[in-house]
Amino acid sequence: MDGVGNVVSTFVYASKGHVPDYMVKGGVTYRIISDHFGSVRFVINTADGAITQRIDYDEFGNVLADTNPGFQPLAFAGGIYDQHTHLTRFGARDYDAFTGRWTSKDPILFAGGDMNLYGYVLGDPVNAVDINGMDWLDDTANASAGFGDEISFGVTAVVREWLGRNCAVNTNSAAYSGAAMFGIIFDAFNPGKAVGKGALKAFARVERRGGTAHRVKIAEAQARLEAKGFKLESGGLGKEQKYGNRFSDLVMEKDGKRIALQIGKRNKNGMPIARERRALDDLRAYERNGEGYFDHVFYVGY
Repeated sequence: MDGVGNVVSTFVYASKGHVPDYMVKGGVTYRIISDHFGSVRFVINTADGAITQRIDYDEFGNVLADTNPGFQPLAFAGGIYDQHTHLTRFGARDYDAFTGRWTSKDPILFAGGDMNLYGYVLGDPVNAVDINGMDWLDDTANASAGFGDEISFGVTAVVREWLGRNCAVNTNSAAYSGAAMFGIIFDAFNPGKAVGKGALKAFARVERRGGTAHRVKIAEAQARLEAKGFKLESGGLGKEQKYGNRFSDLVMEKDGKRIALQIGKRNKNGMPIARERRALDDLRAYERNGEGYFDHVFYVGY
């Protein structure tokens, strides 16, 4: 907005949580091209493809070239740049690229992970970023998120969304995609673990058996999957159906793909208890050798 409250620009966020993909200004739509950390590199007029603004930076975020200063406010790592003071605002603090330091102490003090309360991402802006002025992140965070999202069937991504922290992860980074692929392989070779493919195997038997905790877990699983577009086929809060020698706690379908989920208790080692292992073995045997009815069978322990 301008000084009298008129809307000057509207920003549209999509692929990244802390930097927009589009800007609408003066009735014209512009595509904002940013790098993996969110630093704005190009602003392109979508009507004719003309480059309206190009910004170049050094390693610490100093602006080396700007073809249209002040055209839009975002710059290094998606921060709000003041062309007069050359400071960049990241949430709680202002960053001075010339000194490579914050202009004020970390509000969360040493919980930020740096003994230097004015230090920016441990002096390594090439490999890390701090989008809120309090919590620096690097490819370790992206890799952890990629692996966790895969083996939790996206539950960790939902949690980040609930906490408003999705902007802290770059899902387009090589670290994220590489770790996600490792998660797929981990799932494939660890089917009994209460994660990923193993984790999705036990979301099932609400009406038939189990105490309150068991029924709650099944209901939660059904609600989360329905929110992702899955439809209940059997089990859950509906009618059960027998598959081979077993009833699955939850059978959900989406785009012609069916998944069976078994929910049950884990032992002190984090593995399914004996009763649940037998149920999983039967369902997996049905998946492999029976009618081939399930595309995936998953287990979720509690």
